Amino acid sequence: EAARAGEHGKGFAVVAEEVGNLAEMSGNAAEEISSMLDASISKVEQIAIDTKNAVEGLIQQGKSRVDSGVHVAEQCAVVLKEIVQNVSAVSSLSQEISQASKEQALGVQEINKAMTQLEEVTQKNNSVSNSTSASAGQLSAQARAMKEAVNDLQNLLYAEKTSSHSSRSAGGSSKTSSHSSFKRAA
Repeated sequence: EAARAGEHGKGFAVVAEEVGNLAEMSGNAAEEISSMLDASISKVEQIAIDTKNAVEGLIQQGKSRVDSGVHVAEQCAVVLKEIVQNVSAVSSLSQEISQASKEQALGVQEINKAMTQLEEVTQKNNSVSNSTSASAGQLSAQARAMKEAVNDLQNLLYAEKTSSHSSRSAGGSSKTSSHSSFKRAA
């Protein structure tokens, strides 16, 4: 076309050449863009796969941690239940100990009361024993006196018998002396 047009066609040839160059550059650019798009798509797909794998891994880790947390929470619940039971048992034992201490205090009071009564009885027994001992001493003294009186009486009777035998022969003077010695012994 440019050759046919002559001088006027030179400009057309330059434009046509430039358009061809542009078309070639556009084709090259399109190929580069296509290649870049393919690379970008490949990278995006790889990123998507990596992200999906990472998210699945995180989900699995999260699930594992949640399961572990649930297990720990269940163990804590069991331990807390045991603690509550133990606290209840300790409270019950404390009440029993308190009650036993009160009963023991009452027992000690009763023992003290009994000891006081025992001491009073012991003192009374001691007093009675001393009184009995004094009475026994008096009775012993009276018994000795009675024994001496009986001995004196026996001696007197013996002396009277022997003197009555001799008074029959001496005339009765021994009766008077035996009566006076009996009065002395009584």
